[in-house]
Amino acid sequence: MQQQIVFTLSAQDTPGIVTTISTVVSEHGGNWLDSRMSQLAGEFVGIVHVGVDLDKKSSLETALLALSDKGITVEIRQSAAQTNTKHAGLRLHQIQLIGQDRPGIVTELSRLFSSRQINIFELDTQISDASMAGGVLFNADAVVGVDKSIDLDELLDYLHELADALSLDIEWTAHI
Repeated sequence: MQQQIVFTLSAQDTPGIVTTISTVVSEHGGNWLDSRMSQLAGEFVGIVHVGVDLDKKSSLETALLALSDKGITVEIRQSAAQTNTKHAGLRLHQIQLIGQDRPGIVTELSRLFSSRQINIFELDTQISDASMAGGVLFNADAVVGVDKSIDLDELLDYLHELADALSLDIEWTAHI
């Protein structure tokens, strides 16, 4: 019987971290299902979802936790959902935002979504120099799950109001 686990990892960024993690998963019978990893400010961080037979789960978890000896911190969680049900009943939409950077953009955007029970599945943000205009630009790409019962026109009105208040340009792609 397959079990699914999700673990986070963090380490000072050096070449070979993904190789180290994936080797441990493979050597203990795990199947790498999904992951998101990134280098941020000299740290390498990620979240990984693996499947493993029940009889090998304990040894895989022990081996992952032992990576602390190599400077890789791992925190393990039992996956609460199967991969084929994570988007059930939701319409997925992609959102892209760009505008002058200022504190609070992510807070305001996430507050809008959470107040309407909209799930953020992915959120990638970055800042970049705005060489032509001066200053710093904030860029965000998100994938959100919107329940089919939510009025999309009303949601887009709220989103555009927020974008106007924060001086952001927004692009909404329905049903990705």
